[in-house]
Amino acid sequence: LPPPYNLQEVQVSIINKSRCSYLFQQPYYRSNINYDMICAGSEDGDADSCKRTDSALPASPGAPHAPPSALLTHTAFQGDSGGPLVCEKNGRWIQIGIVSWGVGCGRRNRPGVYTNVSLYFNWIQLLTARSTPRPGPSRWLLPLALLWTPFLLRMACAHLSP
Repeated sequence: LPPPYNLQEVQVSIINKSRCSYLFQQPYYRSNINYDMICAGSEDGDADSCKRTDSALPASPGAPHAPPSALLTHTAFQGDSGGPLVCEKNGRWIQIGIVSWGVGCGRRNRPGVYTNVSLYFNWIQLLTARSTPRPGPSRWLLPLALLWTPFLLRMACAHLSP
């Protein structure tokens, strides 16, 4: 797996959907924020799920039609998609989103966009209820392995002796 090898986390703030939609309608970065999306991060770009602070990896250039200012580099780690957006409530952590997409990493006025898990809760429950647990190893597997071990050791030793 590519770095980082340590679990990464960042504290982000939820951004009002109307504000987020406004930010993503600005020139050079037009994208729609749909009903099933949550925006989180910071408008100044300091907090983003893709940011790393332990190394300086240059970001790839911005979108194809990005202005020259979008070509500035940040310390970034792409590959965060699928990660959780969680909130603590009454001492319990609740997943509210899944990292989905963003424009670059930690860019001013470009918060991260997450899938709103609550809108898919019933579908997730349906799929997980249908899934069957994988069978564990057979109860006979260990006894058979123990019975065969002496035979296998004799065979291996027979091939080693001159």
